[in-house]
Amino acid sequence: GIAALILTVPNPTAVADVGMLLSFTATLGIILWARKILVYIMGKFAKLKRLKKPVEFTVNLFAVSVSATVWTMPISVLMFGKVSVFSILLSVILSPAVSVLVACALLAVILYGFGIVSIIAYPLTFVCEQLSKYVIFIVGTFSDIPFSSVNARKPYFYIWLALIAVMVIVGYFVKNKANYAVKSAVISLCVLALGFAVYSVIDVNTTVINIYATGGNTVTVKRGKNCSVVSCGGEAANVYYAVSDIMEDTTLLDFLIVPSDSDGSLLYADIFQTKFDESDVLIYDSKGENEDNGNVKYFTVNKSFTLNLNSETKDEAVSTESGVYQYISTESTAVLLLDGNCKAEDILEKHRKADYIITDKDGDNLQDICGKRIITNTDDANAKDCEDMIFVRDENLQIVID
Repeated sequence: GIAALILTVPNPTAVADVGMLLSFTATLGIILWARKILVYIMGKFAKLKRLKKPVEFTVNLFAVSVSATVWTMPISVLMFGKVSVFSILLSVILSPAVSVLVACALLAVILYGFGIVSIIAYPLTFVCEQLSKYVIFIVGTFSDIPFSSVNARKPYFYIWLALIAVMVIVGYFVKNKANYAVKSAVISLCVLALGFAVYSVIDVNTTVINIYATGGNTVTVKRGKNCSVVSCGGEAANVYYAVSDIMEDTTLLDFLIVPSDSDGSLLYADIFQTKFDESDVLIYDSKGENEDNGNVKYFTVNKSFTLNLNSETKDEAVSTESGVYQYISTESTAVLLLDGNCKAEDILEKHRKADYIITDKDGDNLQDICGKRIITNTDDANAKDCEDMIFVRDENLQIVID
């Protein structure tokens, strides 16, 4: 309570700080659940004598970790969009080290302001440094394990969170709370595993286009493990959000296509090339000044090519006098992607029947010439008057095309 007052009285907006939300929610979970879990588990070791204290110490770490993790999970999902598979295990392993680290850091801060006594702060900070390196090393090692975190921006995950909320509410009306908590945990994990398995099967056989709210065209085509970035552009401050979201599903791009040679798009290309492994990188060069280099290839005006982004999706890229457009199609859906200054009248007749148009412009005349629904990042006032136009500015958009 004192900590809450210190943080919020001078700065009321601190209540929305993710650090404060996680800290206070974790503490609440520990207060409400940890003791009950400890008592329940230690009841199974009633006959234990010699090893009772070390067992109780370990079980206490587990109880605290479970309580904190479960209670902070909803906030982690909403804020970060993913959950660590090893969070409870890591918490058990690192809790002793972190406890010592926090104590030493607090003492060092206090002692540093007391003249000659401040010399004691230096060995304490050395201990903090070594413990910090240990914590970072352990966390880094576990994070390198494949599927160490689960992408929580999936429908089944929100269903699972709703189930947990219902279980928590019901738990307050159950007499044997410890036994109920254990059974609830087992049921919730089974539901989560089932949801992940079902969604994985569906995801493998579904082709989706993701349009990111970057202020420009940042678009991916994904089917199962196949993922291609077919356009990357927008505001520099937003690109890392898109990169992070893509990395939650894959670290390999089949194709990276840069259909505009504007400075913003080329900057994004460098970032994507740094963060991902790619099979092919295709960059538009309107002046024809660059030469192919390894897996990086350049295409100029009036050059067209066709790519198979995955087993079901074809991408026809056409470079016109005014700019580049791509016609992305499956058996059931076609999407027209326009970048930069590409004019509607330059689009080939066979490509004018798209189900969706994605553009970073205002979409003027596009609806009459080419398609049914227009998706845009623009803030152009004239675009607001266009019916059937979808604006992607604050939230990402996903379209299932097969």
